[in-house]
Amino acid sequence: MARMEDSTLKQDAYGSIGTFIDLNTRNFMSTTFQSRFPSPMSLQFAGNSAHSSTHVPPPCALPPPTSPNQRTVFLDLDHTLICSKSCPPSLLPPRDHDFLFDDDPNCVTCVWKRPYVDEFLEYLSQKKFEIVVFTAAVESYASVILDELDPKGLISHRLYRKSCKILDGSYVKDLSDLRRDLKNVVIIDDQPTSYRLQPENAIPIRPFFDDDLQDHELKKLMDNFFNNCEQYEDLKDAIKHYLEVEKQNRRGRLRGFVIKKRISLNRLLIEFKHLPCFWLCPIWNPSLTPYSFFTAAVESYASVILDELDPKGLISHRLYRKSCKILDGSYVKDLSDLRRDLKNVVIIDDQPTSYRLQPENAIPIRPFFDDDLQDHELKKLMDNFFNNCEQYEDLKDAIKHYLEVEKQNRRGRLRGFVIKKRISLNRLLIEFKHLPCFWLCPIWNPSLTPYSCRFQNI
Repeated sequence: MARMEDSTLKQDAYGSIGTFIDLNTRNFMSTTFQSRFPSPMSLQFAGNSAHSSTHVPPPCALPPPTSPNQRTVFLDLDHTLICSKSCPPSLLPPRDHDFLFDDDPNCVTCVWKRPYVDEFLEYLSQKKFEIVVFTAAVESYASVILDELDPKGLISHRLYRKSCKILDGSYVKDLSDLRRDLKNVVIIDDQPTSYRLQPENAIPIRPFFDDDLQDHELKKLMDNFFNNCEQYEDLKDAIKHYLEVEKQNRRGRLRGFVIKKRISLNRLLIEFKHLPCFWLCPIWNPSLTPYSFFTAAVESYASVILDELDPKGLISHRLYRKSCKILDGSYVKDLSDLRRDLKNVVIIDDQPTSYRLQPENAIPIRPFFDDDLQDHELKKLMDNFFNNCEQYEDLKDAIKHYLEVEKQNRRGRLRGFVIKKRISLNRLLIEFKHLPCFWLCPIWNPSLTPYSCRFQNI
């Protein structure tokens, strides 16, 4: 099969349609726990990546713990506790968000709290954990969200971007510099690069997005980890046991799932192969051929997955990390350099920063994870977008119509969801408040207070 593994794509036809699929959008996912967080994918989310540099944080950003045996939870903000989106005031969505704030006169940020977040903070507080929000977001952004998220002041400390280190172009949260005994520390974060220096202290959490009304990650942590961790003298042992049990549970749920997802992907590639060309940006390294894959993953990682994913050679080209640009610390996929007329191009990616230069050519897709057996994103694209896009001369018009319809559909599904999630968070903070302390790393900038939070820039 013919493949291009660099930024120079052969021109199949200047007027051909190009679909870019992101590999690391988690459209395609391996079934092992380790594969959820591949090491090459260090720059998946906006605000959690940076240029390589020798950044040195302050000597210590936290005061000593109140007692030697106090346990601490470090929480990430964006995509761990909250999700946020910015837009002009004229495009403000309906009241399905939890709160919003003005970045400037021309921009409003809408914030969605993760289900059970209020209960979660209350539960940890009651279990006597020290709660610390540790985010790679900038303080000016994160502090506003945290103030709104934690009106009761359950968060002890806040750590922002300036408290992170930068290793290999990614912001890293080094827990060894924070005056806490690591046997009493756990960090909860959706970005594996964030805890790369202390992976044995980390509980990975799947990213939260505003339309995920069935998210139970925080409730699961309360029920299955914090409810049982007191029996362990070293929290690293509790974390290890919890992750092993989760891995076994996923294996049971995932049997027979690989076939299901491959059928969907093959249908997408085969049924629409008559279209000149579509570019797909693979997240977990699938490989396709009359379409093109554009991923920010390194070639050594992505090529292996693509070889396995596309045995029929349906993908025309592959573009890896070296074909990306780096803007503001994030890998960006510039479609204007690829010899394709942009009216004939669509890119499918779960990372908004990836297509920031051509947002009108993008269809955002929610990330795929191995335990999401009800995922229908690819089927929805086939039925609702690719089935109808041929009637449009310019694909940007087809994309715009599709996204408007999806937005209306989401509005109907989201009504009445906020109350349910707030109840759970209170339970988590209250029931575990007697435990010494836990540090949480917020993703979308929630704000907490009788525990402490100190944020990094987003």
